[in-house]
Amino acid sequence: HETKVHYTSDPNVLYAVDYTSSGGTDLRRPVRSTDRGTSFTPLPGDPTGGTGVYRLAADPGATDRVLLTDWNRLYFSSDGGQR
Repeated sequence: HETKVHYTSDPNVLYAVDYTSSGGTDLRRPVRSTDRGTSFTPLPGDPTGGTGVYRLAADPGATDRVLLTDWNRLYFSSDGGQR
């Protein structure tokens, strides 16, 4: 797995892909930190349902613009993945 932390214009706000297994299911979900990486929470607006994020990119000049890809689509969020 390629896990990278993506930095934004605010050093408190970071994005990454969380590779976790839960209940026998392998998750690949986008996560966000608002405390410099001390903790991460899944993005509530994940269009892949938490199992299909292939890549994530965050805009280094903003805190709320995120790109996600699954195996077939490119998704853009202008609200930090909230919807």
